[in-house]
Amino acid sequence: MLKVFSILIFMLVFVSAHAQERCGTVAYEKLRQLRNPAHETTEQFEKWMSEKMVRKSQALKNGCVQGGSYVVPVVVHVIHNGEAVGVGTNISDAQVLSQIKVINDDFERMNSDASKTPSEFILVAGMMNITFVMAKQDPNGIATNGIVRVQGTQTSWNISDDYTLKALSYWPAEEYLNIWVVNLSASLLGYTQLPISSLSLQGLQNSSIDRLTDGVVVDYQAYGTINASGGGSFNLLTKYNLGRTATHEIGHFFGLRHVWGDANSCDPAVSTDYVNDTPIQDTDYNGLCPNTTQVECGGHTMYSNYMNYTNDACMNIFSQGQVGRMDIIINNSPRRASLLTSVGANVPAPVANDLGIKLISSPGASACSGNLIPMIRLRNYGSNTITSAQIQFSLNGSPTETLPLPANLAVATETTLSFSPVSLSAGASYNFSFQVMQTNGGTDGNAANNVLAVSTIVPVAVAVPLTETFDSTPVNATPAGWQITNPDGLTAWQNVSLTGGSNHAMYMDYYNYENLGAIDLLVTPVLDLTSATIASLSFDHAYAMYSGGSNDRLRVIVTTLCDFNKSSIEIFNKSGTGLATTAATSSPFVPTSSQWTTDVISMNQFLGQKIQIAFEGVNDFGNNLFIDNVSVINYSFTAFALNSIVSPSPVSCLSTTSPVISIKNLGNTVINSFVADVVVNNQLATQQVTGVQLDVGTAGNFVLAPATFSIGNNTLAITIKSPNGVVNGTPTLDNLSTALVINSSADVVPLRENFDGTFINSWSIVNPAGGQIWFPAQTNKNISLIFNSYNNTKLGDQAWLVSPVIDFSKTQKASVFFETSYASQPNGDETLYVMVSEDCGETFGKVLLTLSASTLADTTQANFWVPKKDSQWKKNYLSLDSVAGKENIRFAFVATNAHGNNLYLDNIEFFTDDNTSPNSVAGLYSVYGGRDTPVKITFDLPKRQLVRLQVYDLLGHVVADNLLPDTLNQTYTIDFLSQTGGLYIVRVQTTSGISSTKVLVGH
Repeated sequence: MLKVFSILIFMLVFVSAHAQERCGTVAYEKLRQLRNPAHETTEQFEKWMSEKMVRKSQALKNGCVQGGSYVVPVVVHVIHNGEAVGVGTNISDAQVLSQIKVINDDFERMNSDASKTPSEFILVAGMMNITFVMAKQDPNGIATNGIVRVQGTQTSWNISDDYTLKALSYWPAEEYLNIWVVNLSASLLGYTQLPISSLSLQGLQNSSIDRLTDGVVVDYQAYGTINASGGGSFNLLTKYNLGRTATHEIGHFFGLRHVWGDANSCDPAVSTDYVNDTPIQDTDYNGLCPNTTQVECGGHTMYSNYMNYTNDACMNIFSQGQVGRMDIIINNSPRRASLLTSVGANVPAPVANDLGIKLISSPGASACSGNLIPMIRLRNYGSNTITSAQIQFSLNGSPTETLPLPANLAVATETTLSFSPVSLSAGASYNFSFQVMQTNGGTDGNAANNVLAVSTIVPVAVAVPLTETFDSTPVNATPAGWQITNPDGLTAWQNVSLTGGSNHAMYMDYYNYENLGAIDLLVTPVLDLTSATIASLSFDHAYAMYSGGSNDRLRVIVTTLCDFNKSSIEIFNKSGTGLATTAATSSPFVPTSSQWTTDVISMNQFLGQKIQIAFEGVNDFGNNLFIDNVSVINYSFTAFALNSIVSPSPVSCLSTTSPVISIKNLGNTVINSFVADVVVNNQLATQQVTGVQLDVGTAGNFVLAPATFSIGNNTLAITIKSPNGVVNGTPTLDNLSTALVINSSADVVPLRENFDGTFINSWSIVNPAGGQIWFPAQTNKNISLIFNSYNNTKLGDQAWLVSPVIDFSKTQKASVFFETSYASQPNGDETLYVMVSEDCGETFGKVLLTLSASTLADTTQANFWVPKKDSQWKKNYLSLDSVAGKENIRFAFVATNAHGNNLYLDNIEFFTDDNTSPNSVAGLYSVYGGRDTPVKITFDLPKRQLVRLQVYDLLGHVVADNLLPDTLNQTYTIDFLSQTGGLYIVRVQTTSGISSTKVLVGH
């Protein structure tokens, strides 16, 4: 599939290609549609709109309806970076308010530059009788100025951050026009969530999510106007300093499209904004400000329309058709029509004796079993002091307790009221309801804030130790006693069957989950550590990044209140490369048995408490994340695993070396010693390793005693045992074995290997696990190497092709070209890594290049792949400047199996420069240049050799005579600086013979 992320990147690249992109609404709406295919389409919306317009037209003709006068409350969320008010992204109140005047003037056609509207369009200029006001009361009924300031969690934002951004600060979209003022990245000025029809909420699965993101986003440097009092101090972009970005985006908010129809076409069926009195045009005028008539598509364009992309100073008109369209939306669209009856536009009018319940402090959506004290926060919203009140608490609909106000409550002050404890049972759910029954001896003055309720779930408690493998949980079901929290209602943790069917795990489908920043929790039952003296958590996770980079995150958090909304303690946090357990892939990741890692965390800080543990996934639209084998134990457990054999690598030149192994502590006690059995070519050597300090959950490298290997093929097996002198608790993870080759063959650059002759003595081929290897095969290029993945069912199997030890000490620059041929196949995509060693192959510590799927494949074929023509090969380039000037360099070409299709490798060629496009050569060499350019000669010899290069003038005099050692593919400059202009003969002697070329030097 084509990931939405790729589409979005294209959109953002398109945005940044302009000097400044006025609006990202089209890109944002495409992303919404891709996130949920059930989302209402443009065609569906416009069909609804057309029907509404017809009905309105008929009603106007019959004199049954007139345009309305509207008041819309606005809340402005200033998302800043911690600056003082009025500095940087934390814009001043004056700048916020200057924008409100602009949109009021623009929509009501009271703008001072209305006179600049071209005369031919004055007759169709529209006026919408609408007033935007800063909200006067917040969702709790408390007086406000409508400005909310929140420090953001990142310094800049783009469309893909939409959900995360708006979650920082949000007021109900059915009551307020939310405007977020932020630092937008990618040169974007703003974007808007378009309205929906009155029919679209029926059966629309993500409608609640639309509600939580509904509103307008504007860059802080395009919000406000320099024409306001004090506007000269506002930090605004020169072309966008009159506040028309917000006018444009609010036009979208009320259903307007871009005037040119986002199509750059003169075809009215394609390029349409669905408004009759805005002439068709095929350009957007981005960053322009025309001052003369503009002709497009056979007519004059309304370039000054607010829904164009002209500079602020050029915008001055909505058409009557656009106003009519907005009038339909504000009267009929969900979360638009409700704005007209919002109390947010009204100053809260204090009434006498108005005691309200502001919030429920306890419980929340979940609570622990046992005794709980219900608590609420009371506020005096009224105009007089409250000296007495009666507040009733009901449990599951039954009145339980009525308490008086604990003390006098002055105007605009608050107090907490606690009720008697109630006993909660594990696994049950409860409804807590609170009501003000009486205030100052009589009926409360405002019934609207007298009642508040919450539904609370009490999680199941289980005994410790806890072991959950998820294998007995049906696919897509929630494990017994566990909870899944899915705030956005979209993709959530789910149970999935892995290879073999009986092995299950929990996973997050981040490969297809486009809602970036979304958070989902997988929550354990309540775990009782009140009597434990030691405790630890262990779990397995598997994750592969998406090729090109992704930073999906896994956090593990703990609560002692059974409510992660109230408080939590983070004990694990990894993302991207830190979270990955295998190489990146562009295919949906499904782990093999070798692609998991075990994480162990001490839980001793929670001894004496009841806890819940949540595995929190944070989406970056990367690749799939898996969790398995969760265990919480309350007894001492000593265990470790042999992670890897760090060195020697599969191919080295050192006959005697000290193996280095990586060990991870999987128990809950510190490991101070262990025993290692090292078997080299069936010869056992046992050694005691002491002085170790391997903490819980950590990994470390340990050097073993020197071992001696034979020249050629070897086997190495290592088993670790007896941690701290006891039996290892995880014996299945304590041993590894590898095949390795000792080969000290050396060479120099330049170097070419096409595998047509004998190469195995200098190049080494090995599979560390004894599986499929690279082997010669016939192709259209004669002999190439093949890694046969088509018939290889061992997922993750790796074949190594390792170069001889290459000396780059005499080079200042270097590069390598090599050719690959590969055809994708539905089973999976192979990966090719190019790795480098700087210590003769003892360790390969760096991956220089990773090729997989689209970066590796030339075509798609379900059958056994064999390349048959040059066009089915791909030439790959890799700069090697990082190793220039160094000795003892080795390269490994490592193929990793996914049981997809065959991978071919050929024509590996090392150069002594880093030119990405070497000159092509006709024959053994080419001479070029002359006249006003330097004369150069480029070689392409079949093998490295000594070349004699001579230059003669026309009289037969030798001008130059040079021996060029180790010549293969280099380019040399022939020095004619001391010679006069004229015709010269370049004579080249190779092992193939002698040949000459004429060259003209000078003007």
